[in-house]
Amino acid sequence: MKKLLVLSIGCLMMLWLGTQAVAQEQMAQPKWRFQFTPEMVKVDVGDSVKVKVQLLDEDGNLVKNQPFFMFAGGRQARRAVGVNPRMSDSSGSVMATIKAYKPGSFMLAARTIGSRENRVGGQVALEIPFPPLKEIAFVDPSNKLYTGTMVKYVTQIFDQTGSERKDLQAKLASSNPDIASVDEYG
Repeated sequence: MKKLLVLSIGCLMMLWLGTQAVAQEQMAQPKWRFQFTPEMVKVDVGDSVKVKVQLLDEDGNLVKNQPFFMFAGGRQARRAVGVNPRMSDSSGSVMATIKAYKPGSFMLAARTIGSRENRVGGQVALEIPFPPLKEIAFVDPSNKLYTGTMVKYVTQIFDQTGSERKDLQAKLASSNPDIASVDEYG
């Protein structure tokens, strides 16, 4: 009976301490959010765009004296997108310049600085479309072609920035099969 009483009191203490910890955690976490203007960012390769990032409290007021940093997230974002400045001042608002170096789909993110449990983050979509195509080039084409022979042609596709588009493949065809025909081998 004594063991049961001690065990019951221990369980009640653990339950009470757990609810106190959850209540303190809920009280300690700020109810802030990030607001990005515009809400979706689209910028062409080589261009830049201004984005206003604000840290707001639950009433929509700027949160002052809480620094935050901004960055681009996603696959290869570090090489594709520049964010300047990367750090806010104490005003709670910053006008960031986003510079696009390479195409792709990324996220523009902001996160407060502080202890892990009190951090607040936000993000918006950042789209950098592929530039229009400029040319399709043959790699080491044959100077002479002979009747009845087969030649394999390899192509490269370039966009207007001069970057090779390895995600695309040229499909070769002949408008006159009596002169030349194209199959899957060249």
